[in-house]
Amino acid sequence: MHDRDGNYKQSFTFTGQFAKTFEPWDVAISDDNEYFMTDVNNKQVVVSDEYGKLIRKFGSSEIDYPCGIAINPVTKNVYVSEFSKHCIRKYTQGGVYIKSFGKSGDKQGQFKTPYLLAINSKGMVYVPDNRNNRIQVFNSDDQFMFEFSSTGDSRMSRPRVVAVDKNDYVYVSSDHKVTKHDSNGQFFCRINSDKDGLRWPNGVAVCNDGRIAVVDHNNKCIKVFVE
Repeated sequence: MHDRDGNYKQSFTFTGQFAKTFEPWDVAISDDNEYFMTDVNNKQVVVSDEYGKLIRKFGSSEIDYPCGIAINPVTKNVYVSEFSKHCIRKYTQGGVYIKSFGKSGDKQGQFKTPYLLAINSKGMVYVPDNRNNRIQVFNSDDQFMFEFSSTGDSRMSRPRVVAVDKNDYVYVSSDHKVTKHDSNGQFFCRINSDKDGLRWPNGVAVCNDGRIAVVDHNNKCIKVFVE
């Protein structure tokens, strides 16, 4: 964990507490300041306090390959994207399994390797449908609403991450670019340029001051952008 200027603050480890080494892929923070983390190696969701103390874990009965995680601010439910099972699983914050939706395919409501999802202030769920080259959007009742795939001058290519800012603008990392869209998926602008040298941008987070932090996977660094 770092502050917004990149200074190291702390890290979480769970040595000896699970059968296999803890391998986090994504994190979501609840209103109660609990940290919900997907643990790929142990096929579960791990919940800790802000200091890294384990509170509970759940999902091992259903989860095969947990990838993204997000908390719906309207219903307070937890959504987990299943990379290998091509679906979204839904839980209460206490870890009670509610349901799953989606399956492998390219029709509406179907996925091919969904990655790191996000949920806006109205409870709209944005899922990066990676190998279908699109973002699918669902309401809080898990009903398909619409999809989008344009990045302005081209079609979206292998979207991996969606992030949402405080004004419900949507940010998508795909191929070598990060793009900004309105809540209906309409392209707004590109955040980076070719000269920035992004190679496989992965995680994206938007600070309240408008700065956009991007995980530059192949360059093994974090790059911060300002619109």
